[in-house]
This record gives sequence, C-alpha cells and structure tokens, in this order.
Amino acid sequence: MPSQERIQTKMQELARLLGYDYSDIQHLSNAMYCKKEEGRNDYTNDAMATLGDTVLKLILAEYLYDQGYDKDEISARKLRLEQNTTLKRISDKTGLWQYAYNDRYFADEAPGDAKLPYGNHDIYLEAIIAAIYRDRGLAYARQWVLRFWREHAGISF
Repeated sequence: MPSQERIQTKMQELARLLGYDYSDIQHLSNAMYCKKEEGRNDYTNDAMATLGDTVLKLILAEYLYDQGYDKDEISARKLRLEQNTTLKRISDKTGLWQYAYNDRYFADEAPGDAKLPYGNHDIYLEAIIAAIYRDRGLAYARQWVLRFWREHAGISF
C-alpha cells in the first residue's frame, strides 16, 4: 500500500487539479481507492460511483430545468452531458484517473500486469462527484460540477 503520506500528497494534488476546496480529504481518497474484491466483478469505489452518478443526474436535470427546457430537451441534453464518453473524455483530458490507487500502486505508476481499471466507463469521475457531495454538500457539489463541466466537457449546456 502506498504510504498514508504519499496518498495524502497525491490527493492534495488531485484536489488542486479539480479546483476542489475540501474539508476532509479522506472522501477523495476513498473515491480514488480501487481494490478488486475476491468473488466480485466490481471494485470498492463502485458504490461511490453509483452515488456520484445519481448526484450528477440531479445537478444536470435541475440546472436544465432552471434554464426553462422541457422534458424532452432536458433528457436529451442531460444524456449528452452524463454519458460514458463524456466522462471518459473529461478524465482523459484532466488526467484525474492517474490518481486512482490500489494496495500497491497509483494508476500512473502501475506496471502493465498491475494496471488499475480504466475503460470506457469512467468510475473515478463519478466517485469524485460523490466525494465532493459527501464532503461539502449538494450546493458546493452543484457549483463544482457546473464549473468543471463547462471547463472540461466540451459540450455546451
């Protein structure tokens, strides 16, 4: 396992990259910890990714509703903003996936035979949204998501 000091340093770097003013960095650390559990197909941060996915959907739907879009337009725009290719593009662009870690390595340091999962569905960004929500609440998460998406999604609202 990377040392707690190294994890703390890497999470602080990630927080700066994200423009995230944390209260408790442990939430971000939990989001980026990725351990395959024996006998399961998913990873330990999948529950956080599920929560983050739900928070993202709420934030985007509420924002689009407030902009005066009807049901069909909200659904279409929200779909583009939350789809896996958008999340992957953001993660690729920012490099945030490199801060994921397991019991032995950070993703950017793992040798070929020990690579951390990083496919077409980016679980890290969704888990980060959950961490921000758990740490700072919905109002802060809303501001962060809308700012971050404007900067990195390459899709207009």
